[in-house]
Amino acid sequence: MVACERLPGYPRAAIAEIADPPGWRLVITGTDGTALATAVVHRSSAGTAVVGRLAVHPDHCGQGIGGHLLNQLHPPRHGC
Repeated sequence: MVACERLPGYPRAAIAEIADPPGWRLVITGTDGTALATAVVHRSSAGTAVVGRLAVHPDHCGQGIGGHLLNQLHPPRHGC
């Protein structure tokens, strides 16, 4: 799964499926390996997802990286 648009200056997230509870762990890292943004998203039995945790490195707050991270959970839409 990928986002339609890439936020300039930030790479795509590494997305790993987690089993307990079921869901995904997303991480965007900088070139030096520092975590710039992380999220844990849980799948519910109702077919929805719940953001269990979202964290952004203080140096990157307010730049849209949190939204960029979560957008990568959506399948491409609108011909992207």
